[in-house]
Amino acid sequence: MTHPTVLWEITRACALECTQCPNPDDDGRPGSQELSTDEAYKTVDQIGSLAPRQFIITGGDPLARPDLLQIIDYAQ
Repeated sequence: MTHPTVLWEITRACALECTQCPNPDDDGRPGSQELSTDEAYKTVDQIGSLAPRQFIITGGDPLARPDLLQIIDYAQ
């Protein structure tokens, strides 16, 4: 079995206005369907079951999520 690389866009929140952004119409706030911390933990569990070669958390700006470090600690 191949071990996939998983890229998770954990938030769309971002205060920057980069020209190459894939979400140029966003207003910089989190998306309306953003996961709660508990839902994020469940997602981490699901991703863990895939035994990924790499697990990359991306965004918007992942640091805009106040619970980012909690989620990373949980994932470790």
